[in-house]
Amino acid sequence: MGKASIILVLGIAITMSFLTMGAQEKRNEAVANACFSFNTASAGNLAHSAANVCLSNITLDPTWTGSASATMADGTYSATCVRVPASANSEITASGTCNETLHNVRVIVQTRSPHLRSAITAKPWVRTLGNLKVDGRDYDENENIVPNQGGLAIVSGETITRGGSSKYGGTNELGVDLPPVTGFDPSIIEENYEFDGGFPATPDALLGLPEGTLKAMAQSGAGGSQYATSGGSISMPLKGVTYVELPNNGVWNAPNFTYCHCGFDYNSFGILVVHNSQKNALIKNLRGNFYGLIIADDLEHIHGRVTGNVTVIGSSPRGNCVGNGRGEARYSTHYIHRALSGLDSDDLKILSWWE
Repeated sequence: MGKASIILVLGIAITMSFLTMGAQEKRNEAVANACFSFNTASAGNLAHSAANVCLSNITLDPTWTGSASATMADGTYSATCVRVPASANSEITASGTCNETLHNVRVIVQTRSPHLRSAITAKPWVRTLGNLKVDGRDYDENENIVPNQGGLAIVSGETITRGGSSKYGGTNELGVDLPPVTGFDPSIIEENYEFDGGFPATPDALLGLPEGTLKAMAQSGAGGSQYATSGGSISMPLKGVTYVELPNNGVWNAPNFTYCHCGFDYNSFGILVVHNSQKNALIKNLRGNFYGLIIADDLEHIHGRVTGNVTVIGSSPRGNCVGNGRGEARYSTHYIHRALSGLDSDDLKILSWWE
């Protein structure tokens, strides 16, 4: 074989070698890309699965907070769910890992009406006197404070005036719990608040229910529910949904919410509505213990203890203040959700899903 032939053969061999090496590199790159895509997709699927586990728990129990984790064939996932302070939302943070590839997901879920994020919610101005204590920190079923995830003291569409020795406390947006004091931190109230879509016109609208739902449930008598057109026909203690539809400018001097019988005290629970079509039904001089939601056109003088939320939906208060004695209004997501159980509201919704 001549020199020219040898050079040609070597050239072809070298060229084929480079072509083979290039093809191998492309195969390796393709395999790496496929593995990366698989790992990325798997990690994402695991993260979304973890978030959905938390969503399933919230659907069964809107008060649920906690964590979830699992190891699967393709990797692992973990998630935590906490309540967002000073809001009606919960936050889910989830992650999935597959072959060291990490994917994160963050979900914000509204678990109740956005108006139920404070001890007192009001369309009109709010004034407090005496020794009334308004506490937006979150009280659990045993009346212990759940740290760092409570609500505000008061949210009003107009002004808030603290007078006398009344005290405000709550949990601000940073999750800082502040006990009730006269010289309160302004981060635990919101005045002149602009409610999305305007303030709800009726108790049903406040809770995201079809109109007539609360009245119909009260009239059904389910679970001890009661309906009346005067407060005098209401029996204590309250249970279920109690709906008092007073006449125009009607006033209910409320009896003691704690019913004493044979040496035992029985407290009131559920949802109490005091409302009429003119939106001027007034409940006053609240005494005893109530756990749940009180929704009234107008409210004057809390002398007892309300644990949950008090909401005033009317525009023109006739009384001089919400409280002027030694009463308490305390925020409790537990008793709010307990009161709402069994109602088919549309409050539970996903507000955002980031990844």
